[in-house]
Amino acid sequence: MRIRTYPLIIISYMMAVLLAYTATKKLLDYASYEAHVRYVELFGPALAVWAARTAIAVEYGLAMVLLVPLGRIQIWGWKGVALLMVVYGYYVYHVLHYAPFTPCSCKGVTEKLSWAGHGYLIMGLALLALAILLLYYGRWIRRNKHIVET
Repeated sequence: MRIRTYPLIIISYMMAVLLAYTATKKLLDYASYEAHVRYVELFGPALAVWAARTAIAVEYGLAMVLLVPLGRIQIWGWKGVALLMVVYGYYVYHVLHYAPFTPCSCKGVTEKLSWAGHGYLIMGLALLALAILLLYYGRWIRRNKHIVET
């Protein structure tokens, strides 16, 4: 393992901790979290319960996948993080523009952020995921140049 891979592994572990932290915070105050998802009116009441549970499961799942050493499995985790951030970005957009009121069930580190701050954080995390994917695939293309050029 080269020294250049250590920062990627550390960033992956930090993202895993962040995802596990947010999922745990949602799980500890699940009633409040589910109520906020319902009040945003992005989904119907039954679908909101499903979406709230799925978000927690996906965050825990991605956290576990990101803990696998850098490789194909971890790259799938980063793809999942990028997709999750796009979904969360749409959620924040919906809250800012269409929700009857703007609830926030965030706890801990992000509790003090405005909704615009949430949007910037999500965009930053999505860009981080894309940057890691670009680094990985750039390295893959350099190693497999003979496959790409034919």
